[in-house]
Amino acid sequence: MWMIRWFLIAVLVLALSLFVGYNKDGTGNIHYGFGSTGETSILVLLLISFAVGFMTWFIISMLNFYKLKSELAEKDRLVQNLRQELNSYRNQALTLDEEQNTKND
Repeated sequence: MWMIRWFLIAVLVLALSLFVGYNKDGTGNIHYGFGSTGETSILVLLLISFAVGFMTWFIISMLNFYKLKSELAEKDRLVQNLRQELNSYRNQALTLDEEQNTKND
């Protein structure tokens, strides 16, 4: 899984590098690999960049949140199972002590 993640990150960095390379002239035009936009205000470009960055951060954060939430639920189930096992051992020890006392009497 980690290899896929790093591969996707490398592809994303390459795509962003190509995008920046196309748009290095500093004008208000955005050039894509398949076309370009008309003259656009720098403020609009900043707003769009902020929105895209925010949505990217939000999606990554939500994925991490649900990953941690599932791990926490798994750990809670493990703790619950261990508590039940511990209680069964406690009850078993009490039962064995009572049986030994009745045998001795």
